[in-house]
Amino acid sequence: MFFRLLTSFAALLLVGACTPAASRTPNVVLVVIDTLRVDRLSAYGCTIPTSPNLEALANEGAIFTDAWSPAPWTVPSVASILTGLHPISHGAGKLGKSPTHLDTTTPTGLAAGVQTLAERLQALGYQCDAFVTNPYVRDLLSSFRERVIRVEDGSDVADFTTSRLRSHSDVPRFLYAHFMECHDPILAPDEDLMAVSREHEPRRIPEFWARTLDSSAFPDRERFRRERLHAYDGSIHYVDRQIGKIARAAAESANRRPTILVITSDHGEEILDHADVPRFDPRGLQGIGHGHTLFAELLRVPLVLVGAGIPASRISDPVSLVDIAPTILDLVGRPVPQEMDGRSLLPAIRGQRLEPRGQLGGSIAYGYAKGSWTDLRWHFIESESDAEPAMLFDRSADPTQRTNLAREFPGIVEAIRADMQRAKNTMTVREGRIVELGIGDAERLQSIGYIGGR
Repeated sequence: MFFRLLTSFAALLLVGACTPAASRTPNVVLVVIDTLRVDRLSAYGCTIPTSPNLEALANEGAIFTDAWSPAPWTVPSVASILTGLHPISHGAGKLGKSPTHLDTTTPTGLAAGVQTLAERLQALGYQCDAFVTNPYVRDLLSSFRERVIRVEDGSDVADFTTSRLRSHSDVPRFLYAHFMECHDPILAPDEDLMAVSREHEPRRIPEFWARTLDSSAFPDRERFRRERLHAYDGSIHYVDRQIGKIARAAAESANRRPTILVITSDHGEEILDHADVPRFDPRGLQGIGHGHTLFAELLRVPLVLVGAGIPASRISDPVSLVDIAPTILDLVGRPVPQEMDGRSLLPAIRGQRLEPRGQLGGSIAYGYAKGSWTDLRWHFIESESDAEPAMLFDRSADPTQRTNLAREFPGIVEAIRADMQRAKNTMTVREGRIVELGIGDAERLQSIGYIGGR
């Protein structure tokens, strides 16, 4: 079924040759799956069948196997997706003096004058609509014509997106769909839990496993991790079904207008991966959630592009979420603005090697300020706190980041620090605007674990 779907979707590559000029301008659908770990995706090698639709789409389009987020939580990372700027440059998601805590400070919005992808596409005649289920994204959507911001079921997000793809329009659409099912609380339907289970009957996860971030309440940490991952995998499968709906709608509307589908995540999730590493978390948690560290399970994200002008390709070059906006502009035939920190990935999609570029990370939500650097060989993390020592990991020999080599290779550490500073020197530092939460946002944010303690 999936490959029949994609045979139709692949036809999008040919539609432009036989349709009027106005219709050749493609729709763009940007799907952001909040809190999605790349290592739990069957599309990226996970042996559990969590993402068959995404896997089939990736086989038809471009899959980036080494994509990184510049931040471990939503506001700064989504702002980077929508602007092509690093958090240093767009200003969103700053929380004031370190150590930071979302309970005590509302994150800043985009700096004045920063243009979003929606604004740039509107200038090209696009109609821009968004359905997001994370209230923190509200301030980033002011340039969208229609904005639905609710903590709803992912099927509502998919229905919103598919209805607009199927409806007739004389102008191209830019649609942003933001799913929250992989974010706490993780409450996957039975059919999705069954789909990712190695057992013969649905295994319902007790609600307390899915709703709590406090692993200290359960002395059997291995069981906590196992149950949590099973619920998490089920939630991925549920979102993957929604992606299938969006892909089918794009294929069905191909005779009117081709579609470019971009699928990614804003950040990952820690599930006791590094619970033994000492660090300060003002929530009192250890080794769970996101926003608090810069390990790979939080910063490495999926990135798949499929549709008009995108040949099947698998790209291993390190890339960043800041590259999405310039890539979309390039795909619709517009030059990449010089002020963007990101670069177009279209050359890589078409078989060219990208110039090696290290990926800068930072923008902590909980705890002491930290920075990270990822290149082909190394992943480096440092904190402003002396109680949290610098960490250096060999990406090839130690992909799960268990052995800290910082003391063994001090020269490498200093060279990376110099690379980090050079990267920062190329960016324009901007201060984000002060924003206020909307009516009801605090309650919604508490329900999904961002504020209000554990």
